[in-house]
Amino acid sequence: MKLVIWMNQPSHHQAQFFDELNEKCEYFQVYYYDKIPSTRSEMGWNKDFQIKSYEKYIDHQEFKINLDELKNYIHILPGYGHSLLLKLRKEFSKNGIKWIHWSEKSSQGWKWYISYPRKFLHAYYVNKYALGALAIGEHAKKDFIKWGINEDKIEILPYSFNTMEEIEPDSEIIKFKANRKAFLFVGSLYPLKGIDLLIKAFAESYKDDPEWCLVLVGNEKEGYNYRKLVSDLGIESQVLFRGVIPAQNISSAYYACEIFVLPSRYDGWGMVVNEAICCGLPVIVSDAVGASIHLVTKDNGLIFKSENIIELANHMKAYDNDELIISHSLNSKKVFESFTSTFFSEKLINVINMWTIR
Repeated sequence: MKLVIWMNQPSHHQAQFFDELNEKCEYFQVYYYDKIPSTRSEMGWNKDFQIKSYEKYIDHQEFKINLDELKNYIHILPGYGHSLLLKLRKEFSKNGIKWIHWSEKSSQGWKWYISYPRKFLHAYYVNKYALGALAIGEHAKKDFIKWGINEDKIEILPYSFNTMEEIEPDSEIIKFKANRKAFLFVGSLYPLKGIDLLIKAFAESYKDDPEWCLVLVGNEKEGYNYRKLVSDLGIESQVLFRGVIPAQNISSAYYACEIFVLPSRYDGWGMVVNEAICCGLPVIVSDAVGASIHLVTKDNGLIFKSENIIELANHMKAYDNDELIISHSLNSKKVFESFTSTFFSEKLINVINMWTIR
């Protein structure tokens, strides 16, 4: 198979999946039309990401579409949100070049409705010209159907990786814990991630409890004073704002804690859930997290209704049971073993082969 993937920027989250495809495909190329932005660097991403032999940066403003060359490959396009992608969609469709859509679900709320005409048009192109659409989870699949993409043209292809480097537990977190058990959040600290919900739920269940603390790993976005909320709730001694840990060292946070929580109000997927179960943590996530349907079962974690602080607090309290922590930890590792890039790279190739012969 000769495959080209177009991406906005390099991502350590995709690296192992792309490595698998490079090994399995006769020809494989990834084109990046943007660099890693400062917003990602602030989250701990490596801005000096070293690209591999099958990867290449292009200047999207200067890039000339060479149909004679590109017609020989199958192309995966990550949506319709960039001018280059719209040009590629138009030229591939007009000239019979095989292409596939691949994305998360789109932003919800008023943004979804304002951009609906673009979604509707994109669905038309997918239905008429594309081999199919790859949805990053069931949430994305349902969203694609709302755009107008035919359900029989949709397959699931989530984010995945094979392994994480095992790094010693973070010393700053271990020192703060002082033999307490810890709930962990990893990501940017702002309302969409539900940080206020998590802090309030923790206070509801564990204020003044000497056995538990809360660790928040990530950049504190400007304009949101969660330290004041912690102070107002009187739980300063129980909450650590750890700051950013570089992506290559992030397993040190997971190995330092007992339970992972992702309380997002919206999350297209949530790769931190993959990371948490890879490190063997039980997980609590909101039902607004794309990964919730795929990576969280009754045997390795708990799902709560987004925005429901009481349900979140009750789920956190359930882990007072040490036996439940041990059981869910073991099962998280089992779930991860069936969710690797090795598996999903093979699935992608099989899906494309199926689409090209139908």
